[in-house]
Amino acid sequence: MKANRPGEALLRDASGTVWRLPWTAAPARTFALPTGTYAWVTYRLVEDVWHVSVTGQLATVEVKADGTAPLEAQDVIKIRLRGSARPGGVQVDAGLSGAARGGMSLYRDGRRVALTCQVFDESGGELGSAPLRYG
Repeated sequence: MKANRPGEALLRDASGTVWRLPWTAAPARTFALPTGTYAWVTYRLVEDVWHVSVTGQLATVEVKADGTAPLEAQDVIKIRLRGSARPGGVQVDAGLSGAARGGMSLYRDGRRVALTCQVFDESGGELGSAPLRYG
């Protein structure tokens, strides 16, 4: 597992049992897991009062007989904006995702951060704004 910040990953085995793997708890970031196939379903990375939480079917992890498997979380925030002009307005589609296109939520001091999408004209005047639904 590779992460340079505190956090955790959650994996679910074939029986539905969830395995919580804290990034900083294990020496050399290795964990003892039974051999088998796991679904990587979420990870969280923490930086002071901020944390990023990503959920989804992120990857399938195969733990071999030696009990090891690669698992890497990249704290990359991907923002997607797509807009189109139409008579009388502008339509904007926005999204926020993390590794493996997992749904991402941002938190500060334990509270989810509200995001707003704003659209400006060529001279910098605001054409409109709306809350961004994400996560």
